[in-house]
Amino acid sequence: MKHNDNDLMATANTLWPDSDVKGLLDLADRMNISERLVDMNQVMEITTLSRRTLLNLEARREFPERVQVTSGRKAWYLSEVVEWINNIPHSHGECQVPVPKKPDAALCLKAERVRRQARQGKHKNLG
Repeated sequence: MKHNDNDLMATANTLWPDSDVKGLLDLADRMNISERLVDMNQVMEITTLSRRTLLNLEARREFPERVQVTSGRKAWYLSEVVEWINNIPHSHGECQVPVPKKPDAALCLKAERVRRQARQGKHKNLG
């Protein structure tokens, strides 16, 4: 079912007259409710990125920086996360998240250990 913008505005104006909306907006301005903070789990859900990827991107300054909310709590501004998402180039078949040129040393060691164990027959599914 399609509605045009005029029908929606008429309904909105009927349910919430302009004076009421203006009053709520004025109250929000006075209370300075203009931003929302989101934690790691929420950002992981919004971006579909893992915790490690988010931390790596943040460390390389390729993702918005978190703010210190309390001594033990950091969070992102939702508007900055949404802006980052909206600025991801739209292209198909190509990964947009930068991949490091040099592989992580720990990952290389782990891969070598798995290969060695496979050669020694410790893993029946590998080799």
